[in-house]
Order: sequence, then C-alpha cells, then structure tokens
Amino acid sequence: IVNHYLYALLYPITKFIYNKFFINTQNQSHNNPIYFWQQAFGYLCLPRLYFNRKNLIVVCFETAGWPIVKYCKKWNIPVIMDFASISHEKAKCFGIYETQYGINLKLKERALIAYGFYCSEFCKKSFEGLTSAKKDFVLYLGAEGKKIQEASSKYQDLSSQGSEVGGQNPNYWNGNNKPENSIKLSFIANLEYRKGLDIFLEGIYAYEYPVFLEVHLIGRIREEWVNQHLPKEMINQNIKLIYRPAMSQSELFAYLQKEAFDLNVQCSRFDSFAMVVPETMMQGIPNVVSPFVGAGEMIKDGFNGFIMEELSSKCLMQKIKSFINLLPNEKYNLKHEVLLSSKNMSWENYYRELSKSLNLISKSKL
Repeated sequence: IVNHYLYALLYPITKFIYNKFFINTQNQSHNNPIYFWQQAFGYLCLPRLYFNRKNLIVVCFETAGWPIVKYCKKWNIPVIMDFASISHEKAKCFGIYETQYGINLKLKERALIAYGFYCSEFCKKSFEGLTSAKKDFVLYLGAEGKKIQEASSKYQDLSSQGSEVGGQNPNYWNGNNKPENSIKLSFIANLEYRKGLDIFLEGIYAYEYPVFLEVHLIGRIREEWVNQHLPKEMINQNIKLIYRPAMSQSELFAYLQKEAFDLNVQCSRFDSFAMVVPETMMQGIPNVVSPFVGAGEMIKDGFNGFIMEELSSKCLMQKIKSFINLLPNEKYNLKHEVLLSSKNMSWENYYRELSKSLNLISKSKL
C-alpha cells in the first residue's frame, strides 16, 4: 500500500520491456517482472514490519513473499501464505512450467510460513508436505452477487469489438439468426493452454451433436492460437464461434445476462479455484468443469452442474450431450439448483470463514 503508486508506474514499464524481448512462451516467464518487483518492494516494507512486529500478522498474497518471510521468521511474526495457486510440482504434472527464478523464490517463501490459506482442497493437497505451515485452512472464494442491471459504456461497444468466425469450418451459420435447435456455450479465459482451450476445441469440433453450437470465446484468446489448435479431423460442421475481448466483472455479468448461455465450460488443466464458476452460476448458468478445477468441489455432478471424470475431449462431449438430452423441466430444475447453490458462493461466507481462521491464529499467537 505504501509503495502502490511507485509500483503502479514501474511494474508496467518493466513488464512491457520484458515481454517484448525475453518472454518464453513455453513456461510462466511472464510472471518474472512481478516477482522482481515483489522482492524490491518487500525490502522497502521491512522497516514498517520491524516497528510493528509485536502486534502483527503478515499475509503474503499470491507467492514470491521473499524476502519478507525471511525477516518475519527472525522477528517472530506469523506469516500466512494466502491465495496460492497449486504448487509448481503439481503444475508440472499438467504440462505447466514455472521458471527456475520463480521456483527458487517460492521455495524460499513456503519454507518459512506459519499458516497456509488455500481456496480449494485441490489446491491444498498440491502443497501437502511441501511447506512449513503448522496449520492449513481451506477458504472457498466468493463472487459479487449483485445483479448488473445496466452495462457500462464499454460493454455497450462490445458488439463492434467482437468478431465472428468459423475457423476452418465452411458451414457455420451467418448473420444474427440463431437456429431454434441450438445451445449457447461460453468459454472464458485469458490463458489458452492452461485453461484447456485445445481440449475444448476438439470436444466441440471432433464429435457430432444433435444441435447447433453457438460458442463465445471471451477473454484474451488469440484467433491464431485457435486456428493452430483446431482438430485435424473436424466432424461437426454446425458451429459458430464468436470472439469477445476481456471484460471487467460488471461487463462480464451484463454480457452473461444478455446472452443467456446454456452452459459455461471450464476444462482447465488446473485451476486452484476458477472465479468464473461462481460468477456464471450466479447468472443461473450451469458449468462443465474438469476434475482439476477447485470450484468443482462446490458442484454435484448432474445436480447443479457437470464434472468431467477425466480431462479429455470425449468426456467433455459426453457432458455437453448430457445437458442436451435433458428434458425441458429437467433443464429448468438444473438452473434452479445452480441459482440456489450460487448463494453459498458469496464473499460474505468467505469473510465469515476468514474471521474464524484469523481468530484461531490470533489465539495461538497469544
């Protein structure tokens, strides 16, 4: 907080230069600039930590809390590692690679923490036996429950910013007339590979469906990436792809309300939680999630959403067809259960559980 404005100036400049000349698309090297500045401002924060050390708990948001944790250990200040993504060891199993620079920082940090706060059991288990935490907590995240009645001016311009393509599919329908026998799918992501976009593309193109598919790709998704990862044999010819840029939460809520999607697909290779799940569920949209999405712990397969048994295009196809084959009253009941379940995915619930956890930590410190 103290160094916020200086950070806000220096980090984007460093990030731009680094990404222009050094980024490695085969790993998570895009995180290196933020790790660097986290360390730099960590040193600048040390005087304040020292003078408040007798009545202090330090929370390291995300990762790379070095060198703060080193000095907190010396000054007997409890440290919480909060909102961690899954461990780099587990991420590697899914084909996601961190740079050695980032790994070294994270290893130093997690060896000196007192407590771990995780957003799902899936995330917590990935750190099992790999940290110094004497107690771990799982705090499920929430989402803003307020309905967005009016879209922002930026949202109003989305229709002119988006693009509609059919990839290599010559038979996608043109214009704005949606066939009656169709369903609308949303795929919301900023990282194509990690979010399993290639699996999603194979799941919708490589199998036949009894309906037309209108698919909205929302976020920082590159059309060239999509074209490169389309399946070689495309069986399904009844697909319309629509690209939409990344949006703020209010813009996303307005877009979800306007489009009234039938399903949201989150077939990630890993997601410690995936905020998109409660955000879409609050709009009554059921989700199809991979077994590696933490928010899936709040879904009961077939009752308020769908959970893939394995991360494969075939399994994804089966889940989409499970929804298609539902009777109208069954789809209505599914949406009803989605809306009811979403009420438990609020920030109020998160704050309540966070308060309980912090009280336990404060008592143990006393």
